[in-house]
Amino acid sequence: MSEILRGAVLPASVVLCYSTVELIKRTGIGKGKIKELYPVISTFVGLLLGVLSFLADSAIGGDALIEWALKGMAGGLSATGADQLIGHLKRYAEKPQTEENEERR
Repeated sequence: MSEILRGAVLPASVVLCYSTVELIKRTGIGKGKIKELYPVISTFVGLLLGVLSFLADSAIGGDALIEWALKGMAGGLSATGADQLIGHLKRYAEKPQTEENEERR
């Protein structure tokens, strides 16, 4: 069980952090200045998930808290990067073909 939990921390934190930021964006909360805080929010949610994972694993004999916290934070930052990548790909796909040809000249 411990190995499954250890392997699932990073992917689970990426998915949950990304989902949290998307939920904030889709609600009325995600307007104005809070847009600048998405990476901080995502990292903080990842940190919380890492700490919760440590507490769940400590009953089995977990390692250092800092390791779990860093795994969760890495998941939060990865979710921010994934969000940026998806946003850039959407903008690129929506760009008309003529604009793309003009930029190459």
